[in-house]
Parts: sequence; structure tokens; C-alpha cells
Amino acid sequence: MMRSRPLGVQRSRHPKPPRENNVIQSTRPVQSEISALMRLERKFGPISIFFGLFTLSLLVRAALMIFTKSYLYAERDEVVRIAISFARDGVLGNLYGAGSGPSAITPPLYPMLLSLLYRVFGIDAAGTAAQELLSSGFASIQYALLPALAIACGMPRSIGILAGVMGALTPISRWIETKGNFEYALSGMLCAGLALGILRAWQERDFSLRRGVMLGALSGITMLVAPQFAVILTLLMVYPLLAFREARRAGYWKFVAAQLGLMAAFLAPWVIRNQVALGVPVWTRSNLGMELNLSNNDKAKPGWQANFDSGLFEAIHPTLNIEERVRLVRMGEIAYNAEKERIAKQWIATHPARFAILTLERAVYFWFPPERRPVQTLALGMVTLLGFIGFGIFARWRDSVAHFFLILWLVFPLPTYVFQQSGRMRYPIQWTTYLFAAYCLNAVLAVALMARQRRSSHTAG
Repeated sequence: MMRSRPLGVQRSRHPKPPRENNVIQSTRPVQSEISALMRLERKFGPISIFFGLFTLSLLVRAALMIFTKSYLYAERDEVVRIAISFARDGVLGNLYGAGSGPSAITPPLYPMLLSLLYRVFGIDAAGTAAQELLSSGFASIQYALLPALAIACGMPRSIGILAGVMGALTPISRWIETKGNFEYALSGMLCAGLALGILRAWQERDFSLRRGVMLGALSGITMLVAPQFAVILTLLMVYPLLAFREARRAGYWKFVAAQLGLMAAFLAPWVIRNQVALGVPVWTRSNLGMELNLSNNDKAKPGWQANFDSGLFEAIHPTLNIEERVRLVRMGEIAYNAEKERIAKQWIATHPARFAILTLERAVYFWFPPERRPVQTLALGMVTLLGFIGFGIFARWRDSVAHFFLILWLVFPLPTYVFQQSGRMRYPIQWTTYLFAAYCLNAVLAVALMARQRRSSHTAG
């Protein structure tokens, strides 16, 4: 049975990690004297640091909104159109025009949040500005959580502060974070919050009913925004049984049952609504067939932008193709997507080599997505590469936490590899690369400081 080295003192709010990387440990005295981040950590408490990072990130994104006047250019993507319909008519749908009917192509929570903004501020510039601020706020909370996540991983808080500052000051994924047309910023925030809760439970060996209820409620909310996390959350419930003796006690089933029960309870209204409105108990999204067909055909390319620029959307997607839109409304969303799924699976079965190449290219694009501007592509690629290197250093000395991120990195992208890629697909877990990129930079700094210290010692000698 696999066992994990302990992560920290049980039940301590900020436990000291029992074992540290030799590079970090050996240079701690030098770092504590010159590192501004460590001085900041000593001067301010965790709450002050959280709000400081949140404010910094939000101000940067608000300044970009004002400078670019992005709120003057409303973009009516699918989620936004559903939110407008819900605000006006109380219908989560009418995606393809008035009277086109209910839809389940996106989970309900985010469009419902947007609809509240539209009811208060309208759907023009004021409503778009509120939408952009809301999305920027979600992204900023995500970065503000990184110091707490660093502690939960057994890292110094200063590494989390560095990661948070990097994310706050470098809005590489500006459109995703600030436009708010989709739920990805909220998904990233919820993923970071869940990671913090799960890692703390593992760190403290707290598998109580109370902790299960807290994690279950957060997981239930996540299911209404990003149901693709369902498999990962299930695996993370099983993992402690293999890694921790405390989880093999009789009470662990209550911890798991609380999470599964609350996840089901949160999802139940959405499933019932879809059964009544669409005739099928959809619990995720209803557009699998449409997206699978769009991503796997003779003209498909691995990237979303390339497919859009080539005219593929205009040829087969109902948002831009009137004939397809009429067929969807006539057939109904469920039947239309079932037909598209059959077409896509038939193409995959008859083009296995091309499908394999597309899948491999999409796997690369997931981690290194081509952005519209080369500087964004380069910057995000550097963060990802540094994150991989940092994780490689980190994983040598921290078993359970390393397994957590391996599960997240290996399982989360798998379903996305059969679909066209864009930076949106990877964004919910993008914060993890910032955290480990900061860890990598800290390790490089530590090595440089050690070399400088040795040179100073030789000179003094």
C-alpha cells in the first residue's frame, strides 16, 4: 500500500512543512535578508496579503478595461445570449433567436450570475463593464489564493506571493480574465479554492464530516460551473484511502458521502430542469456532438482560431450558419447534437491516422496554446515551461502534494484533447503553472545566492 510522507503538523492553521528542498533550506538565511517578498510576508498577515494581491490584480485589469475601452464592445457569445434571455424572459436558452427554446449547452450558474448584472445595469456598456469587472474579480481571487495554496503545498508563503504577483501583473490571458463572456475565470477561482480545501484536509488529516460538508458544498457549486471536474474530484476522494492511514478508518465514508451527496443535491435542480425542458436528464452540457463534429472533420485544424479564420464555423456551426441553425431549432438541441455526434464518430472511425495527429497536436496546444499576439504565446509558454521545471524540482520531495497535481494535470486535459483548442480550455488550471513557475524562479535565485555567498566567503578568506 502506498504511503505518503507527512505534509505538516496536524490541525495547525499554518503548519511548518516537515521537510524542505535542500536548495531552499540551505539559502534561507540569505534570502531572509534580501528578499522583499519575505519582508512583506513578515510585515503583513495572510488576510492583508490576500486583499493586497486581489486589489493589485483587479486594479491592473480595471486599468486595461479603461485604457482599451473594451466595455464599449459587447460580444454576444453563447453564454451571454443565454444570460440575456434569462434576464429578459426567465429562459435559459433562446440561444439562436427569440423562441428557439431552452438550452443546456452551458451549465447554469454563470449565465444566471450574468443575468443578475444585466437586470441591474442593462445589456449595453454599463452591463458589459459590470460583466468584465465580475470576471476580473474572479481571476483576481484566484491569484490572491496562491500564498495560501503555497502553504498548503508545504512551500514558503513567499513563493505563493511571488506567484500571485506574477499573475496579477502579467495578464497574459487578458480576454479570458476580463471579458467575462465565458465562465473560465470563475472555473479557475473555484479550482484554486477546491485545491486549497483538499490539500488542507490532506495536510491536517482532517476527514471529518464537517470538512466533507464544506468540500461538498464547494464541489457542488463547481459542478454547476465546470462539470468537467467531476472525475478529478472523484479520484481525489479515492486517493486518501491509498495514501493516509487516517482515511482507512471507519469514519472516512461519512467524509466521502457528504461530498457526493452535496454534489448530487446541487446538480439535481439542473438535471430535473433538463429532463422537463429537453426530455433528457443532462447533468453536464448538451453540445458534445456539435463540438465533436466541429473539431473532427476533413477541414478541422487543432486550434479554435485557425478553424474560425478558415471559415469552418460559417460552414457547419449553427451560430454562424443559418441553415444549420434552422435544422437545430427544428430537430431540437438533443436530437441535433446526437446526429452530429454520430457524424463525428463515423469520421473518427474512418480517419484514425488524421484523428491521432489532430489529438496529438491538440495535446500540445492545450499546454502551449497559440495566442493572437506572439508575445502572449511566448509569455504563456515561458510560464508553462518554468512551471514544469518547478514541478520537477518540487516533486522529488513532496509525495502527496505532487500526486495531487499529477492527477489534476493528467486527468483534467484528457477529454479536451478530442476538441479544438484555445487558451480557454486550459485556463481553469493555469494558476498551477504560475505557482510552480514561482517555485522554479525561487530555486534559481537560491542557487545564485549560494554561488554569491561562496564567492564572498572565498574573497573574505
